[in-house]
Amino acid sequence: MDNKLKVLFIAGRVSVTNGAYHSLLNNARELKKLGVVPIVLLHTHGAAEKGFLENHIDCRVLPYSSCTVPADNPSKIKGMVKELINFVLEPFIYRIIKKEHIDIVHINVSTASLGAVSAIRTNTPLVWHLREFLEDDVNLTYINRKKTVALLRKADKVIAISDAVSQHFRNEYRIKNIITVYNGIYAENTLPVKQRAENEHMNLVLVGRIVKTKGQLEALKAVKKLHDQGYVQLSLLLVGDVGDQDYYNSLRRYIESADMEAFVTIKSHQKNLVPVWEKADAALVCSTREGFGRVTAEFMLNGVPVIGADTGGTPELLRDGRGLIYKYGDENDLVRKIKYAADNYGDMIKMAQKAKDYAEHNFTAIQCAEKIRKVYGDVLERKKSKE
Repeated sequence: MDNKLKVLFIAGRVSVTNGAYHSLLNNARELKKLGVVPIVLLHTHGAAEKGFLENHIDCRVLPYSSCTVPADNPSKIKGMVKELINFVLEPFIYRIIKKEHIDIVHINVSTASLGAVSAIRTNTPLVWHLREFLEDDVNLTYINRKKTVALLRKADKVIAISDAVSQHFRNEYRIKNIITVYNGIYAENTLPVKQRAENEHMNLVLVGRIVKTKGQLEALKAVKKLHDQGYVQLSLLLVGDVGDQDYYNSLRRYIESADMEAFVTIKSHQKNLVPVWEKADAALVCSTREGFGRVTAEFMLNGVPVIGADTGGTPELLRDGRGLIYKYGDENDLVRKIKYAADNYGDMIKMAQKAKDYAEHNFTAIQCAEKIRKVYGDVLERKKSKE
């Protein structure tokens, strides 16, 4: 076999504003350096395609659908249409595998299953990345749970982006052949830990799509309470594109009714987050459940102390003194943690340095790619031993 491996990535319905896109792009770029020839299959033309092509990564487009529907409104008709679309398109994947002599099929997200059947039929090793909890974080459920879980169990290796996601799929779906590989982030030219004197103005930042599951309202309520208690040196910056217009409107109404306009700012998604990291004295992660927490890892890498909820993958990133953890849904506990950060910033600087050191040793793009490349080698070796 040629030393170079051809890997077909089924990207899923990614966009340039979500972590799955950036993780796949980083993986493809770094895996190329390790002898992998990536071919990325997107569901549409656009900015994501441009990002891959600019990095000289072979990119194809096929208008496939996800294998999920909203958990709170699981339309049977919509589900049937999605399944029909993927059924019709599956032979195209079969032909790509055969024509391109694909060595491995790698599905990039929990919410896509296209390519799994073709991989199994062609005896091509299947690697499946799990980045979401589904119901608990992105409000999605499988259209055909029995079928999708059966395909997942046939994967040669399943990769979870955190121990929390791994444990969830072990318990909920009885997936056994699973390992954890943290997402890879480029760590070049990161910022040093920011020095800040006690009692100075404190800038809090929350980065994430403006949807209920990101917890912006919880952050607003906590900051309001702190101002009412005399912590008037606090400000809050919310950064993210609007994913739920009604929720965004409710945030705006709350800010106005609570008279918070002077110390709360909302900005749309920023492609370059360096100015945000530079301004931040502490970051808030108030999500219902983060699969990994790419934003958390980026703040850690750039020396920003993080205060995060005790849900999903967030605690495993912040434990052992790498951040402050509060009880999700308890805004009074969040208030206590922000108070501590404001009153004990010397401790927060030490915490941020510890977090930065940890992130630099665990979350880099090359480390992630090396672990995935090892997975490829292992599954190919097992296949060879069976022949």
